[in-house]
Amino acid sequence: MGDFVQYIGIALSLFFAFQVYKDAKNRKNEAAMFWAAATFIAWIFVLPVYWFKNMRE
Repeated sequence: MGDFVQYIGIALSLFFAFQVYKDAKNRKNEAAMFWAAATFIAWIFVLPVYWFKNMRE
C-alpha cells in the first residue's frame, strides 16, 4: 500500500508541474522550467505561490 501512495504522489507532482509549465509557457514566462521544477519538488508550497503571482496579472 505504501508504494502505491508514493506513486500517486509522484504522479500528482508530475501532473501539477506539467500544468504549471504549460501555463507559464502560454504566458510567455521565461522561467517556465524553473516553475515546473519547483512545482515538481514542492508543489504544496510552490503551486499556491505561482497561482497567486499569476492570477494578479
